[in-house]
Amino acid sequence: MRRHWCCCLLPAASAEDTADDKKQNDTEFLIGQGAYGSVVKKRDEDDEKSVVAVKRVRFSAQALREVQLLRTAQGHPNIVRFRRAVVHPQEVEVVMHFEGDETLVQLLERWRPPSETRLRMQRDVTSALAYLHERHIGHFDVKLDNVAVDEAHHVRLLDFGLAHPFRDDTPLDGMRGTRAYACPEMCDERPYYATDADAWSLAVVCFAIEFGHFPFREASARCLNYWLFRKVCLRKDPCEAIAAIYPDAAWTQAVHSQLCETRRKLLSCTLRPDGERASPRDLMRDVFGASETKP
Repeated sequence: MRRHWCCCLLPAASAEDTADDKKQNDTEFLIGQGAYGSVVKKRDEDDEKSVVAVKRVRFSAQALREVQLLRTAQGHPNIVRFRRAVVHPQEVEVVMHFEGDETLVQLLERWRPPSETRLRMQRDVTSALAYLHERHIGHFDVKLDNVAVDEAHHVRLLDFGLAHPFRDDTPLDGMRGTRAYACPEMCDERPYYATDADAWSLAVVCFAIEFGHFPFREASARCLNYWLFRKVCLRKDPCEAIAAIYPDAAWTQAVHSQLCETRRKLLSCTLRPDGERASPRDLMRDVFGASETKP
């Protein structure tokens, strides 16, 4: 069988990437840095026995909203645990429990989890999103990099920097999140709903957990609508969609043999056009058979 595992997940790490966990000073380790701020790993000042992740961002209404929504989202075992926020005149510090040394993208680059673990990860990320949507919170940046994995391979959804309240009957516009995970209607600059946007990103994450690569060869803005939409969304069976993208007979046969009914339903219900896409709440009820989203 042709090996696809993680071959097109991410480009090879640079020297700067591999030094992400470098020591900043005597007490802190830098574990993430981006346009909006940085995240460090350190001992908790209020409890030196515990380790926390501290996100530092510029003071803004968006930063204060992140704190508020993170507080509202507490209580689910697959969502990052909030400890406190410290607001300075120019900066906001969000103190959270340190959830693990790896994200899903790092884990999948080095190891393919067994089938049972993959299914549990898919269910847990779905459950976390369903929990948020019940509280009318859209995450808008669901991706492999924003899912932490601990030593027991339990997952937690991270980074509420782009999270925003939503109304079920109010469409949104504008680009949010990461293009590789963006729904086709968002990339095509059409109105979209928060649950649809998060559901598509969830489908990309679940697909990558299962197969080790994205459900398309490229992540450019326009290929999603004109190529991926026709190749994937218009096919009822996810195996047919995968076969259209990866026509190698041996690979296609392996996909058919690997997908259990739960995974088949999960992918076929989410890699769909807007208006036909199942929400995370629908998936928990109809695919995973859970009556509640808080395990």
